[in-house]
Amino acid sequence: MRNLIYQYYDGDIKEAHRYSSRLMKEYADKCGADYLFEENPRWIKGLGKYSPHYGVFKLIFDDKFSDYDNVLYLDVDIFPVDGTEEN
Repeated sequence: MRNLIYQYYDGDIKEAHRYSSRLMKEYADKCGADYLFEENPRWIKGLGKYSPHYGVFKLIFDDKFSDYDNVLYLDVDIFPVDGTEEN
């Protein structure tokens, strides 16, 4: 079973975003999941005014995510609990 933890951020990346990404990567490694963080992916065009919230729909429309059985999307203001050992 293939699992992925996915985070992205559109905008000015702050140190807290990078910290969340680093901790989630460590958590994914502990759980045996793949991890992907995308900085300013802006993958969709032509929908009128751009919204950074459109990025979450990439999980549905980008075929690369169909290789996974489970995909967990987390905002970059989410942090794993320190010392977490179980998934």
